Amino acid sequence: MPKTTGELLELLKSNKDINKFLDDYKGELKALTTRDYLNYLLIEKNLEKSEIIKKAGLNNIYAYKIFNGERNPSRNKLLCLAFGMGLSLDETQRLLAVSNCGMLYSRTPSDAVIIHAMSNGLSLLECNEALYDNGFPIIE
Repeated sequence: MPKTTGELLELLKSNKDINKFLDDYKGELKALTTRDYLNYLLIEKNLEKSEIIKKAGLNNIYAYKIFNGERNPSRNKLLCLAFGMGLSLDETQRLLAVSNCGMLYSRTPSDAVIIHAMSNGLSLLECNEALYDNGFPIIE
C-alpha cells in the first residue's frame, strides 16, 4: 500500500541516510502535476469540467488545455479554477504549490481579500467585487 505524504515526511525526517531513503521509496517519490491534482479534485468532488469552466469565467479551449496539461496556467487562472471548483483554502493552497505559483499570503492585502472570500464561500464574482472595492486588481 502506498505511503501517504505525511508518512513519507516522517520517514524522511527520521532517516539518517538520504540515499537509502531515495532508494527505498523511489517508487513513491513523484512530483504531483497541476493536471494530476486537478483531475484528482474532479473525481474527488464529482465535478464536471464544463460547469467549472463556466463558473471560473475562463475561455473553454484554454481551460481544457489546463486540465489536459497542455498549458501552464498563471496564478490568477488557477484562482479562477479554484473558485469555479469551490475549493477550500487548503485545496487552493495545494493547487498553487503543486503548480509552482505563489501561495496566498495573509499579510498581502489583496491575498487577504481572496482568503476571506474563499473562507466565506464567496463566488469569484463576489471576490472580484471585494478586490475592486478595495482598489486591488481583479482575478481574471
